[in-house]
Amino acid sequence: MSKRVVLFLSVVFAVYWLYSVRDIDMSPSQISRIPAAALAKAKEFTDNSSTDAPSAPLPSAPARSFEVEKWVGAESAKMGKVDIDPVGTEARLKLIAHQLTDSDLATLKRIALDRTAMADQRFLSVYMLGLSDSESATESLKIITASSIEKPNQDRDYSDELSVRLHALESLMRKLSPNDSIQYLKTLLGASDNPVIARQALIWLKRLG
Repeated sequence: MSKRVVLFLSVVFAVYWLYSVRDIDMSPSQISRIPAAALAKAKEFTDNSSTDAPSAPLPSAPARSFEVEKWVGAESAKMGKVDIDPVGTEARLKLIAHQLTDSDLATLKRIALDRTAMADQRFLSVYMLGLSDSESATESLKIITASSIEKPNQDRDYSDELSVRLHALESLMRKLSPNDSIQYLKTLLGASDNPVIARQALIWLKRLG
């Protein structure tokens, strides 16, 4: 066996001994058998290993990549197509809705009230507000339901405006307790200037009465 190999094995053993010296009781005669060069290298290794190096900074939290407006555009494009797993889709949308921030919910409300937005995007925005457990989502639905409808240029535009508000009202009825629903419907009847919305509010009151 070459001297280089012997020295290497001695260093390995010396390192092991230096790390384990508190647990292994070695006699002076046993220690004296370890070559001085091996002990020196081992001590140098352990000293360097035990030196407290500055801890690396913890990685910062990744930037939030979810952009609700882009997501609404992409997700709404799927509406009208055959969904082979509607149960899975609903579960996925519920999971997303529960993770939405107040800022996201405000964006959904803005899209729902935006007459220039695509109808599917507006309906999806209302639907996501309905799935959210946040109080901000509930308040947004109330604002959408009670919002006035400006005179549209086409009948289809008017139909879309009504559909958005009626969808928001239905979502509210699913979210609110019966007592809260009755109280809100009475408030809506006194504030709404739209006969269709008022009639639907009366229908809900009869159902809950």
